[in-house]
Amino acid sequence: MITSVNPNTGQQGTNNLNVAIGGSFTNWVQGTTQVNLGAGITVNSVTVNSATSLTANVSIAGNAAAGARNLTVTTGAEVVNLTNAFTVTAGTPVITIPHKLRRNGPAGRA
Repeated sequence: MITSVNPNTGQQGTNNLNVAIGGSFTNWVQGTTQVNLGAGITVNSVTVNSATSLTANVSIAGNAAAGARNLTVTTGAEVVNLTNAFTVTAGTPVITIPHKLRRNGPAGRA
C-alpha cells in the first residue's frame, strides 16, 4: 500500500518536480518500478531508494486537467494504488497583449 506522497500537489506547467512516495509491504526495484499519475503528467524518472521508498521526477503539462489524481506504482505483477493521491492546481495565468494593441511610438499614439 502507498502510505505517503510528498508533495501531494503540483501546479500546471511545473517541470522536474520531485515527488517522494512511501509504501508499506511493497517490493519496489530500481529499473523495474513504474509510476503513473494520469494524463498530462509525465514521469521523467523513478529513483528507488528502498523496497518501500521512491522518488518520481514529474512534469505537469500546462494544459493538464486540474483536480485530484490517482497514483499507481507498478513493479512486475505488484500494483499498488492510492486514490486522490495528488492534486494538479491551476497554473499562473499569463497575459499576452495582441500585436495590434501594442503601442508603437510616443505615448498616446496607438
